[in-house]
Amino acid sequence: MKNGTIYRVTMCCILMFTAAHLAATDPNAGKIKKTIDFLRGVSKESRLSEDKVAEAQQSIKDGDTWLAILFGPNQTNNPLLDAKIWGSDAPGFVLDPVKQEIYLQKIIDIYWALFADAVQKNQGFTGGTIVVQDDNDALFKFLRNYVNMVNPEVRNKTAKVQYVSNNCFAYKRISSHFNEVKNMTGVDDSQYGIDIRPVGKKCEPSQSRLAGNKQTLLFGKADKGLTFVKAEEFGLYGTDTALHGQRYLESKVAGIAAVFGQIEKGFFQKEKVPKDVKSAWEKFLAQLPGDQKKGIIQDLKGDQELTIKYMYAVANDKGTNKNPKISTAAVKLGAYLEKNYDNLRMRRGNEVVLTRQEILGK
Repeated sequence: MKNGTIYRVTMCCILMFTAAHLAATDPNAGKIKKTIDFLRGVSKESRLSEDKVAEAQQSIKDGDTWLAILFGPNQTNNPLLDAKIWGSDAPGFVLDPVKQEIYLQKIIDIYWALFADAVQKNQGFTGGTIVVQDDNDALFKFLRNYVNMVNPEVRNKTAKVQYVSNNCFAYKRISSHFNEVKNMTGVDDSQYGIDIRPVGKKCEPSQSRLAGNKQTLLFGKADKGLTFVKAEEFGLYGTDTALHGQRYLESKVAGIAAVFGQIEKGFFQKEKVPKDVKSAWEKFLAQLPGDQKKGIIQDLKGDQELTIKYMYAVANDKGTNKNPKISTAAVKLGAYLEKNYDNLRMRRGNEVVLTRQEILGK
């Protein structure tokens, strides 16, 4: 072989060895690559541009670090939850833009890491919700502490739910997601928005720094021990509000189309119960005697929402019924849900559900 050929073959082998070594030494290397590849292949509005690849890779790495601390064994003195570090619990608190940017970057990193966890188990999306097992509310507190930091009304507990926010960084906001939490005792039903924009006194335009080129993060409680995060294109400050309303109407139109069998374009992981699941549920109900069916219908007329976790609980309960017709139908429903969805006891609909073990890679 000529010297040039030998050189190219040698360099190729070195690169292959280096890639293999990195994958072996960095357990997240495969997840990061899979996430970047996924976002390179989605629709233009959600596609990751090449000039942002390195930034995204670093955010996933850093986000995994912050999540390991957030969900680690030290919940009593967790450094990420100490308001003293950020100064927001001090009398006469004045917002420090340097600390604000550091905090905001951590939030961006954490969302990227959670999104990468979704992609890793083949549940990547261009529009969707991530529900996180958050037994001690660590993630919820971390996100809300940032809102406290940048919004005096929230910090002083005088904030009202905002339809249009007067704070361009973060706010307590209106939302159409997980509204059943309002009927749960002991669960904070407040939901908040965090807009991703340059820090400082001037409210500059929001930036597409979240996965999928999203610019704002909605978060709140999805249930006891569960926190949801949903990245969106527009928040509720200034002119963003009208654009947010437009996106909301578009999603409603898409939902109506789905009822008639049309499929939304793109990759979606939303907390709505899919049509095929509802169909399987109706087939199960048809096998129940009138009194048992009536009891379930009465539950659903009250505070109980028709969710996948409710369906799964009913299937498990009826699976031991002495009537073989009922037990067979229940086992069939349970098997169908187990085949198509994970983390069933935490699942509302088609959202991504991440357990603590999945997040920590255990």
